[in-house]
Amino acid sequence: MEEVYFGSEKNYDQTLFSEKITQNKWVLYHGTSSVFKEDIIKNGLKRLSISKNLVKRFIEIYEESGILEIDRRVNGFNTASDRYLHLRSFTMGVDFSGDNTTKPIYFSDRVDYALTYTQSEYLGGETISAINRCLIALKEYCGNDSYRNLSIKELWKRMEKSYLNRGFRNHLPKNLRKKNHDNGTEEEYKEIYDCVTEFIRRTYPNFIESNLRRSIFHHEELREALEEISLLVEPYITPNTNHSSGIVLAIEFESCDLSNFRIRKSGLDHGFGYDNEIEPKKIIGICHVDEGIINSRKIEEIDYRVRERRKKDPEDILYHMETRNL
Repeated sequence: MEEVYFGSEKNYDQTLFSEKITQNKWVLYHGTSSVFKEDIIKNGLKRLSISKNLVKRFIEIYEESGILEIDRRVNGFNTASDRYLHLRSFTMGVDFSGDNTTKPIYFSDRVDYALTYTQSEYLGGETISAINRCLIALKEYCGNDSYRNLSIKELWKRMEKSYLNRGFRNHLPKNLRKKNHDNGTEEEYKEIYDCVTEFIRRTYPNFIESNLRRSIFHHEELREALEEISLLVEPYITPNTNHSSGIVLAIEFESCDLSNFRIRKSGLDHGFGYDNEIEPKKIIGICHVDEGIINSRKIEEIDYRVRERRKKDPEDILYHMETRNL
């Protein structure tokens, strides 16, 4: 097995592996942390065992917390909510779509794509690192009552913008018509929400409901939910202090492996999901890379012409991926 060390300054703008690997038409790449190196060499790559229902419940807690109402106004919460969107759209929408109950292992034909996941920001993989980032934000959020008050005010503002300022105020009981984000209470907001939604259902039966929430967790409810979910998700989280560098693995596949790949119509740039374990003997190369390498290394532009040629070569794994997608 080839093992190399890539220093971002010494090896600037060079390939990570030798031509023996880079010219191998059946090699794909996977990026991860060096924390997992010894276990991977001994036992191979294994799929993440976190359950679909656990990820789903974590997403529900994030949505019910109220943090989404202020995520663009509080430094740090916006990054967490970007990762929440990945959990919702990709982890649940792709990895766990339909009857899928396990996450695949992702590989790419692009080394630069694999490099992304060698960094501490993605320690444990995209799903686990996203959960970890969201969990940190939720703990900060529920530790400060002013955040929840701000979230309630933002709910009021969205209600005003979406409905009350567009004529719906006239259909409210008289005691609620002059209520707004400055003088209204949380209970009055709920009353208005109920009045508006009932009027819409009665008057516009085909109306598509907005994502405006009726209520959010009280902080005590959120703390209880976080305590419960943390016990379940934290065993999957590897502390950042354990991460010193990353590794890119070069995996050589065979034609008998093709049936294990999930092929999506969205293209190659999101990687290939693989529904099986990778035996150690399939790993033909390991490249150690520094933390911060994706910021210091010149990433070459993708030559789509090369990829198109590969997809037309019957001896290339990309050809078989493409023909499976037809």
